[in-house]
Amino acid sequence: IPAEVVDAEVTAIRNRLKQSLVSTAQYNSSYLALMPHIQTMAVMSAIAADHPGEIRWKDNALVIRDLAAKMGSEPLMSGPKAKKGVEEPYLQIEDTLAGSPPPGLEDPDPAALFSDLAEMSELMKRLDTAFEKRLSIEIGNADSLKEKAELAKHEGGVLAALSQTIVLEGFGYADDDEFKGHAQSMIDAGRQMIEASESGNFEKFDAAKTAIRKACTDCHRSYR
Repeated sequence: IPAEVVDAEVTAIRNRLKQSLVSTAQYNSSYLALMPHIQTMAVMSAIAADHPGEIRWKDNALVIRDLAAKMGSEPLMSGPKAKKGVEEPYLQIEDTLAGSPPPGLEDPDPAALFSDLAEMSELMKRLDTAFEKRLSIEIGNADSLKEKAELAKHEGGVLAALSQTIVLEGFGYADDDEFKGHAQSMIDAGRQMIEASESGNFEKFDAAKTAIRKACTDCHRSYR
């Protein structure tokens, strides 16, 4: 996926966390929705570390990966103590994104599995947000695709990246050809959405939406 999609997703999650941590009251009202985004930050940071494109924080991507994984390693709770447990690694991520990783952190393991960073169920929630709450609702015709081309490109990229992630070793489906087939349909459709957003081809974009809907339906029929 394009480097700018990786960067933009991490930036969006960073901003979401910043807003949620303004106060304990704000944290308490938003913490239940944070986990899919925190774990997606860990995955996207792992992707950034090996991405061939230009991402300004790529040299520190594995540090951000591990801090996000730490933030998402335990179920989130309400209250000031729980807020502090999220805020500390968040502030370390802020420092790292600014180019100054805090001292004393363990050296990242470049060989860590993606399944050590995120739960599949949380990544599936982010996939659902991308498709059901954004792409399906906000882009329904050629005019809206033109107006929201960046959204289409971004969410299509997230769909492709996370669909690839969930078939990697450790999530339990690396040897399941049927599941991998459904995921590949999602990957292909996400890439197709990126291409359609750049060309303004709504028919291509709409066909990708249909392919995603079919892949989700067929997969849930077999695996739920």
